[in-house]
Amino acid sequence: MNRDKWDVLIVGTGILECIVAAGLSCRGFSVLHIDPASSYGTYWNTIKLDNLNKWLTSNCDLDDHMFDTSPFSNKFGWVNSSHSNSNYPLNKFCIDLLPKMIFSRSPLVDILLSCKITHYLEFQGINYLSFCNIDDYSEDMFTTKTLSRDEVFEEGSLHTKYIFPVPNKFINIPFSKKTIFASTDLTLYEKRSLMKLFKGMSHLLDSSAGKQKKDLDIRNDPFRSPAVLANSIENINELDLDLVVNSWPLFQKKWKLTNKTLDMVRFCIALNFDTETNINWQMDVVNPIGKLIRSLNQHGCSGTPFLFPCYGVCDIPQAFSRFAAVNGAVYRLHTYIENIKKCNDGWEIEIRNYEMKEAITLKSKLLIGSPRLLPQIYDGPKQENVRRIFRMFVITCKPLIVQEETFQEDIFFASIKINQTKNPTDNHVEVVNIMQCGSSSGCCPKGSYIINICKIMSKTESAEEVTMKFERLLRYFLNSSNEVQDNYIDCIIYKGGYIYNREFQDPIFTNDGIIYTADPFIDFSSFFILDGDIHNAMTILQHALNYLYLDNKEILTPITFKKEELIETLSIKEQCNDMIFQKFREVFE
Repeated sequence: MNRDKWDVLIVGTGILECIVAAGLSCRGFSVLHIDPASSYGTYWNTIKLDNLNKWLTSNCDLDDHMFDTSPFSNKFGWVNSSHSNSNYPLNKFCIDLLPKMIFSRSPLVDILLSCKITHYLEFQGINYLSFCNIDDYSEDMFTTKTLSRDEVFEEGSLHTKYIFPVPNKFINIPFSKKTIFASTDLTLYEKRSLMKLFKGMSHLLDSSAGKQKKDLDIRNDPFRSPAVLANSIENINELDLDLVVNSWPLFQKKWKLTNKTLDMVRFCIALNFDTETNINWQMDVVNPIGKLIRSLNQHGCSGTPFLFPCYGVCDIPQAFSRFAAVNGAVYRLHTYIENIKKCNDGWEIEIRNYEMKEAITLKSKLLIGSPRLLPQIYDGPKQENVRRIFRMFVITCKPLIVQEETFQEDIFFASIKINQTKNPTDNHVEVVNIMQCGSSSGCCPKGSYIINICKIMSKTESAEEVTMKFERLLRYFLNSSNEVQDNYIDCIIYKGGYIYNREFQDPIFTNDGIIYTADPFIDFSSFFILDGDIHNAMTILQHALNYLYLDNKEILTPITFKKEELIETLSIKEQCNDMIFQKFREVFE
């Protein structure tokens, strides 16, 4: 690093920051990208369990100054001593701080393909999407007593209460005519109504109307055969969901769905857990259903709309970092800002590596980073409506979601409805999301499973209350004998968790050359979906480009560029910017 002037200094190597760095560097801007931690990812990091356990069971920081103002609280960790000398040492497990999955057709996939960095990554299709409903008001819900079906579906009944007769009863969501009519979880009436609903989306499901497109590198498709894509993104507006229908009761009535099939559509297809009063029907229901349907059967993964990055989410920011470095960006880990002040042509910044005796002073026109990593200059308020996620991960020697033995080592995603208030004026629904990772994820040894459990917390909910619910769920699903306590504990190798507090919900743009990035995204759909973070990254990139091109006459560029290549007019640069940025923006238009 033999220069003291940069176009952009970026602090933190999360997914947002790395996408922005990639977008700026490929346009010829000089980018210095630093991170106080010794590894990439920031809050999207993937960490060996032995190191993570030290953080969970102590008051120390995870990685030096990584979390100076941490979004994590109420952390805990517990090792089952009976497994301490087993075949499952802690350093064999890789845990995502914030596990995420992506739609097979999504902005991130398009960006990965357009940047040609998919060879840095490996993905695994999430084989099963499942749903389970638990009556939280039943006293016997979490005991070993066999639950009896107290009400039986009658063909045509829309409002019958349903209770599953045995533990571990997940309904797999069928996405084709064959799987719908082969399902043993649905009545004939439910199969017909679900087929009628899917028939309304037939033009999106019809693979024969698709187009050919380059594939991702998927473990399930080693020969990289071209995936058949669904129709274009504009076809979502043709989805036959009748925009006059603007609530779940009307939706249920229109499509003649039972409570069970309505829950399957709502919680596993639309991924909508919000109350009726907060629903924007087009944005929160119609668009997510269309996005999921368009993502089916992509990249050689049959019957699933989701992909999971093998070996952990942190590989995604690392891939963008490599792309940015190839285009001239400079990376420095274990490096933090010691002092910063405003100057005439941007910011004067003193940075220091932990091995340096003295700080280095440099100048940058634009500064990008989280308010948590820029406490020296951020003086704005935290947003009042803090959203919280309670995240627990449990490592077991027995799967919580049981499927066919052939696929048991794969990745599964499930939504569990655990409570809906009996008050007819209150539509509050509690849903727990579970992602179960087997050895095919690359994050754990064969015969062990990482159970990621997440729940969006209400404003009044305490960590103790959620912990109790999670413990009951684990006992309920992992128990297979009358000896509840012994059986439950014997299944568990490790258990840990924390609350993630999203205090900075949106990027903050200033007029003096600072862009503050948002915390990892949370909305009222599944916390596991990565799309919101990618949208924030693209918004930040657009603002950064506007600031650098419109407000600055001089354009600094990487040293690797030849001098004659830098002699361009501003209008040519703007045209180049529009052309390149269009690749990134196509998916939003």
